[in-house]
Amino acid sequence: MHGWEDLTLNMGVSNSNYHSENMSQGRDNMPETWSVSNVNLGKGGIATHSTGTSFSRRTVLDYYLNYNKALTDHQFDITLGHTYEMQKYGSRTSEVKYNDGTLVSGSIENSNEGAVSMASWFSRLNYKLFNRFLLTATLRADASSRFAPETRWGFFPRLPLPGI
Repeated sequence: MHGWEDLTLNMGVSNSNYHSENMSQGRDNMPETWSVSNVNLGKGGIATHSTGTSFSRRTVLDYYLNYNKALTDHQFDITLGHTYEMQKYGSRTSEVKYNDGTLVSGSIENSNEGAVSMASWFSRLNYKLFNRFLLTATLRADASSRFAPETRWGFFPRLPLPGI
């Protein structure tokens, strides 16, 4: 496109999904279940089973613009970008049951779900004068849902002044 020859857009998107199901079988070897009534019911040391599922979905979006322009005594290199990452996860575990369908004492069904997200905005300016002096300025802002709203964002400016 005319007038935008010095501008480039770089972009990346990734998505990953994980899902698993499991079934565990075991023997009930806890001494507290070896009561006379359990033995009489045929439950002392017999097999148990439970099932579970878990999932995770992660999405990452990365993009940045770069403008690079050289004039007679001046060079500009400007970058602006954004990164976003979201992960959702969860699991569910059934109660532990004896093979005859009765619950193992103290067994409960358990489930959880959650999500975590992170975002970053970043920019950089490089200005070169007479191919000798360089001014660089950067600013980055990062956020994470793991932090409380009042401390969620961190800002990181930088202004070094090196010579070439």
